[in-house]
Formats: sequence, C-alpha cells, structure tokens
Amino acid sequence: MNPQDYLRSRYFFIFIVLVLLGSSLPTRVIGQVKTLEPQQLAGFIKRHPGTQLVDVREDWERKKVKLPDSIPLPLGDISSAINLLKIDKPVITYCKSGRRANHAAEVLDKMGFKEVYTLKGGLDAYTHEIDPALPLS
Repeated sequence: MNPQDYLRSRYFFIFIVLVLLGSSLPTRVIGQVKTLEPQQLAGFIKRHPGTQLVDVREDWERKKVKLPDSIPLPLGDISSAINLLKIDKPVITYCKSGRRANHAAEVLDKMGFKEVYTLKGGLDAYTHEIDPALPLS
C-alpha cells in the first residue's frame, strides 16, 4: 500500500468514527416540543422539582379556573418569558384546548429554554380525565 492510499484509508476511518460518534450524541432539536398527557402532569412535576407550569390564557379566563401553582403568562406576553422564567428548568405550557399552549411552547423552545412541554388537550382534557369537579374553562 502506498503512503497516499494509507493516509486516505486512515482519514476515511477517522471520518466514519466521527460520524458514528456524532450520531450517538444527544441533540436538542428545536421545533419539536414534547407533550404531556393530563395523567402524567402531577407525576412529572413531582419528579422534576422547579418545573414551571405556565398558563398562557388571558386574565379573564384564569378567573374561572386555573391549575395550582401555575404562572400566569398570556400568549401575547410570551416574549417576556426570558425575564420571568428560569431557562434551565422544565416548562409546561397550558391553555383551554392546547392550541395556544403549543404555540407558546414553540416560542419558548426557540428562545432557548432547555425542556419545554405542553399539556395535551389543555384544561379541557385535564378536567375531563383528571378532575371533573373543575369548572370547564
């Protein structure tokens, strides 16, 4: 084997190793917000101290019903989240049906928050599946 072929084979080997190592490293994919089922919410918060439960509904909606220990942050004010929330702690967004919460979660994810989740189905699903005694939002 001539020296050039030897070097090519070594470089190829190093390239393959780097590709394989890179594919096994954890990556943070922006734009893929995770969801939590209503049944998972309480357990998740218990297992992850410091979780920030963010209610993205308007003030008048929160007067009817809200989840305990939630942080009021209407969707229109979500850009101020960087000043109000801890970027390195999990964030779970919720609203009435989940649409606004999904949008808010995507914005927070793009802002660099490390762990962003949304409550699947919002308060409607939570009320139906977990606590029927809550008034419908």
